Amino acid sequence: MFDIAAYLPSNTREYKYEGKNPTEDNCITFLEVFRDEFPEKRTEDKVSYEAEMAKLLQGENDSTESYQPGVKILRWFGIKDQVATTPMIGKKPEIFLLEVFIGKWIRGLSRARTRTKLIEVSDELPTLTSTYRKVLNIEKAELELEKDKQARGKGKEIVWLRKCARL
Repeated sequence: MFDIAAYLPSNTREYKYEGKNPTEDNCITFLEVFRDEFPEKRTEDKVSYEAEMAKLLQGENDSTESYQPGVKILRWFGIKDQVATTPMIGKKPEIFLLEVFIGKWIRGLSRARTRTKLIEVSDELPTLTSTYRKVLNIEKAELELEKDKQARGKGKEIVWLRKCARL
């Protein structure tokens, strides 16, 4: 037969129970042991929303690198990245917090042109996901514009070289 006394290490809380099961009669003893076993988290472990946003905004990340930490912060604080579909949902503090979060996320982007364009259309961006997609679209358009400028520059060089060759 299995001997529980031999199995338990000598430093367990078995002695506080005095061999009794925790019931309503000895609930206080049970709570004391429970608190000893599972202490509450200290206040220095608690982090505010503002502190996490400040950490996110301090980095020199591009949009992809700053999106994932932003999503983690939203999940950590239990904020759903959703559109306020009804007026009642629109009045919830989580929606206001999401709007502030998106505004700060936009202002934390490293590219000034992207940041400026997003600030102009920020009223049309209800979620962090839609904001991130807009950032990707803007960055893709800027990259294509840069490629077009480079191609035109090379075309001008070729025209200039042809003119030089005719002389």
